[in-house]
Amino acid sequence: MSYQYPILIALMIQRLWELYVSRKRLAEDVEHQSARLLAEPKFPAMVAVHVGWFAGCWLEVLWARPPFVAWLVIPMLRYGADRWPCGCG
Repeated sequence: MSYQYPILIALMIQRLWELYVSRKRLAEDVEHQSARLLAEPKFPAMVAVHVGWFAGCWLEVLWARPPFVAWLVIPMLRYGADRWPCGCG
């Protein structure tokens, strides 16, 4: 198994966790009447962009087999690690 697969899986788990936390906080805010729900007409487009980006990442790993470039991967992992302690963004 390539080193890219665990990175992509971790990234997907992180994004799903961020979505969970966001929805949970929204529900709490609506419940406490500190926020209200509004129409989000651009949300489907945002979802499509994120799905396309993840699909592109997987296709790149499967077809292009990019080499390991430590000076790119290590800072990206560090950035992701910095986001976890503060509640995912």
